[in-house]
Amino acid sequence: MADVAHLTGLEVIAVQDGRRLGAVSECVVQLSSGRVLGIVLRTPGGEDRAVARDSIMALGPDVVTIRSAECLSAPEDIEGLPECRPSAAAAPLLVITDGGRRLGVLGGVYLDDTRARVAAFEVDMGAWEGLADGEAVLPLCEGIVHGRDAVVVPESAVATIQRKGGVGSRVVAGASTALSAARAAGSAIGAWVGRLRRAPTPQASVSPADEAVSPGRRVPIQ
Repeated sequence: MADVAHLTGLEVIAVQDGRRLGAVSECVVQLSSGRVLGIVLRTPGGEDRAVARDSIMALGPDVVTIRSAECLSAPEDIEGLPECRPSAAAAPLLVITDGGRRLGVLGGVYLDDTRARVAAFEVDMGAWEGLADGEAVLPLCEGIVHGRDAVVVPESAVATIQRKGGVGSRVVAGASTALSAARAAGSAIGAWVGRLRRAPTPQASVSPADEAVSPGRRVPIQ
């Protein structure tokens, strides 16, 4: 999956004439449909322009390509983009369930491998919980409402939240690895002890001189 934040700063090139049109400042998505609505770019003259997703040829790893400069328009002219475009001064969108539970605020958004649709998004549940349990990632599902002030998800979607990283998961993973290593070491030691027990005990050889002076025997005087 690709984080839409990684698109920020990429050059936008028109393939018709190879002209640089600006750099991506935002990638606007709609979580209710999973669609990429378009990108907003800052032109060399400092103007904000937008390109609808249908006019984008590729959201590449290094460059965004569009057909021509004629695809540029005002951000408010692209359907759905003004409603889903976050304001720089606005607080992060709340993420709540339709059952009235507050999950956190909207974090990163991830596109699928084709970069054509949204695959999942992060729910920031707070610094301490994120540190302990890792980032909460919610796969896109049916029934999501992407509003101006909040993202509303079905209560049933909470069970699909996945965790990435976190101190707690690393501690559990480390403990599991250490336990497996201890078990392997114990098995190796047990096998070694078993071989020692099965091995025949060597008999000590006694030389004639030792036999002559061993306790309980009288040595004849010549």
